[in-house]
Amino acid sequence: MVFANQYTNKVLKKIMSEVKISKRITFHSARHTCSNALFELGIDSEVRCQIIGDTPEVISKHYTSENLNMKLAALTKYSQAMKDTELQNPEKAENNTITKIEAS
Repeated sequence: MVFANQYTNKVLKKIMSEVKISKRITFHSARHTCSNALFELGIDSEVRCQIIGDTPEVISKHYTSENLNMKLAALTKYSQAMKDTELQNPEKAENNTITKIEAS
C-alpha cells in the first residue's frame, strides 16, 4: 500500500500534536533528513536511492544537502596531507600550491 504525501503529512501532524512537537515536519523534510543521514554514514548511492525511492540524479540534486562540515574536514585533511608531504620532501615544497597560498 502506498500513501500520498498529503495523507502522510496529515498523520505526521496528528502524531506531532499528540507528542507535543511544535516544529513543522513533513514527509518531504523526512526524506531530506534520511538522505543526509545516509550520506553522512557513507551509505552507497544506489542503496540510498532504493531507500529514498528516487534516481541518483534526483537524490543528489534535491535530497542530499552539501554538508559544510564534511567539506571543511576534507579540506583540512587535504591541507594536512600536503604539509606532511612538505616535511618529508622540503625540496618539493616550493612547487606546492598550499605553500604558495600560505606565503601570500
